[in-house]
Amino acid sequence: MHKWMAVVFRLRHAALFASLETRHLAVHALGRLALRVGEPARLRIYEDLVGLANEQGYGLMPIAGAYLSALDSWYEAVAEAASQAPKPGDDGGLGLDLGVSADSTAQLTSKQVGWGDGARRVLGEIGVPSMGLRV
Repeated sequence: MHKWMAVVFRLRHAALFASLETRHLAVHALGRLALRVGEPARLRIYEDLVGLANEQGYGLMPIAGAYLSALDSWYEAVAEAASQAPKPGDDGGLGLDLGVSADSTAQLTSKQVGWGDGARRVLGEIGVPSMGLRV
């Protein structure tokens, strides 16, 4: 089991069964965690955020939706960077694993910089306080 999964499970539980304020904090924490961890934990948290956003009567859609939007941007940027990566054999026959180009990496990094601010802005627009916590 990945080291983050126990934390993710407890936050998901809190998002469903705790007080309103604690539910909101738990969704914030899941969103921030998703923006910081790698795969496969990010994908698992994404799935949990989708599930929480779809839960009726909990009022979690606005908060979860802001983080899902940021994660959608992340996955789109990763797909774009991967599509621009050199294909096997594009190394002139040298047998090098070139991976993602420096330009693609720079573009991905520049897109990532504003995601936390974007989520914070959306949350502010819908009236959800950030509680002074960083994304």
